[in-house]
Amino acid sequence: MSVPFLSVKPRSIKLKVSPRFPALLVGRAGVDVTKENGNYFLDLDFTDFPVVGSLPAGTNYALIFNAATGNYMQAPLTLLLTSELEARVSAIEARLSALE
Repeated sequence: MSVPFLSVKPRSIKLKVSPRFPALLVGRAGVDVTKENGNYFLDLDFTDFPVVGSLPAGTNYALIFNAATGNYMQAPLTLLLTSELEARVSAIEARLSALE
């Protein structure tokens, strides 16, 4: 004996459903959620991130915002510190050359 409703083809079933995505968006530490005109926006909230005076050992990354592209990227702190050090050494060398 077969069950009649199991023989229904999927194409013959029609549902009127109003999809609601997302049902709930919650921003957590460092993330803000805003809804404008039916669109949800997820943004970083830098006020939620602490400022530290020293770094723990190991590889550490900084989150960098590129204003030109509007994108975030991770950069190792060693790259930032090396770049800053090189820039300072170059500036000192230029001043010393100007004095000679």
